[in-house]
Amino acid sequence: MKNYKKTALAVMGMSAVLFAGNAMAAIQIVEGTNVFYSFDDASLFGTATASGDSLVFAPANFTAVSTTGLPALTPALLYVTVTAKTNYQLTAFSLAESGGYTRSSGTSVGATGTFTALDDFEGMNNTDAKNFVTTSLNATSGAWNTAANLAVPVAGWGDNGVVSTIKLTISNQLFVTGGVGEIWKNAVTVNTSVSPVPEAETYAMMLAGLGLIGFMARRTRIAV
Repeated sequence: MKNYKKTALAVMGMSAVLFAGNAMAAIQIVEGTNVFYSFDDASLFGTATASGDSLVFAPANFTAVSTTGLPALTPALLYVTVTAKTNYQLTAFSLAESGGYTRSSGTSVGATGTFTALDDFEGMNNTDAKNFVTTSLNATSGAWNTAANLAVPVAGWGDNGVVSTIKLTISNQLFVTGGVGEIWKNAVTVNTSVSPVPEAETYAMMLAGLGLIGFMARRTRIAV
């Protein structure tokens, strides 16, 4: 396990150099039930569709393969801006990825990356990130899955606590080291959780209710 983690960290460092040469492409927009997704056209992630408030990619050629024993690394970087529709706010995000692999004895294969959220209103001071990595891919072939979750903080993000736009970054690396093997990605899904934005009248009623509760509690103490 320790050797695997070292390999994964080395792969993530190598990928930073390769990402530097990637150029931004055309922007695509996909509409969900309560949100809009806009993102750069990353060919490795494949065609994107919406399912409810989920953005679903179907990669066709996202693979790393070594037939000679030399290390193979395939990195990809995707920026996704999520915007809530009117009367909704963003509350949480999840990332799920899956794929398959084959490997010879002694070969390490895996998927690594980070899932990052940036508060589009407050800027660089408000960010959250989660790492993900596949583990225990020890069979000669099989399937793999990874996942990461990000919750929008209750305080400090958005406009007066209402978070309507978040910039997500998905950093991906597929790698093969130490022998002959292949690993590929079949699906990438980004899900957004939203909640209704309370209207001003609702806030007023909540404050009035809290004030009434406080008043009644004070009268009860005085009476006792």
